[in-house]
Amino acid sequence: MPTIDSLPLAARRIVVTRATDQARDLVDQLKSLGAEVIELPLVKFADPLDWSHLDRALDSLRGYDWIFFTSQNAVDYFSRRCQGRGVAPSRITPKIAAVGPATADAARRQGFHVAHVAMQFRGIALPKDLEGDLKQQRVLLPRSDRANQDLPRMLRTAEAKVTEVIAYRTLSPDSIDETVIRAIQAGIVDVIVFFSPSAFHHLLDLVDVRHLQSLAGKMCLAAIGPATARTIREAGLLVPIQAEEATTSALVQSLVQYCAQQQATGGQA
Repeated sequence: MPTIDSLPLAARRIVVTRATDQARDLVDQLKSLGAEVIELPLVKFADPLDWSHLDRALDSLRGYDWIFFTSQNAVDYFSRRCQGRGVAPSRITPKIAAVGPATADAARRQGFHVAHVAMQFRGIALPKDLEGDLKQQRVLLPRSDRANQDLPRMLRTAEAKVTEVIAYRTLSPDSIDETVIRAIQAGIVDVIVFFSPSAFHHLLDLVDVRHLQSLAGKMCLAAIGPATARTIREAGLLVPIQAEEATTSALVQSLVQYCAQQQATGGQA
């Protein structure tokens, strides 16, 4: 039986910035590998300020050919509104497309019939996968108020007719654990893990980007997908750990590989 010290992430202090209710699987996996996990949720989610746009879309669902879900949050908030307005997910007529198995599984649990799962775990994979099937198709895109425009732009390039609706808001948390912020500023954590550009932006509201740059030799940043990694790099920071797929397991694997390389090279990985 392996000892704690022999585990691949032993003695690594890893800050997880995901919302608490979504971070459990990651936290458990990291702890099982020996990491000291510090939770610092930097995002929270809430209902839209105005439901009218989504409600109009729900009232005219028969006019859509596709609904694209790019996150589990989009599934959860969209399905909740469906139920509140008496719309049964199992009876929705547009085809459902989802990004990655986790989002697809969340949609199936809510009763949606998933017709397509993106081959890559990011939103822009959907128009690539379905390029020949989207011309003049009406696509409903429920998403966060902070979502970027890459996916709608690609859909319009594919000549789809896109309707974007805000299904939920992405916000800063109500409170922050200042002891964790001080630990980051002191450079006494090893890795900070980000699951969204919003979480990174919220950290920059608390820690100056130049200070983070000065800690590059002591602390590294990890991102779950290319959009999050790109946001961090655009701020002038390195992202030495990036998951090949936007899944918790892939992120953990990337962390383990990076730490093994760092140990083998004396910290120069």
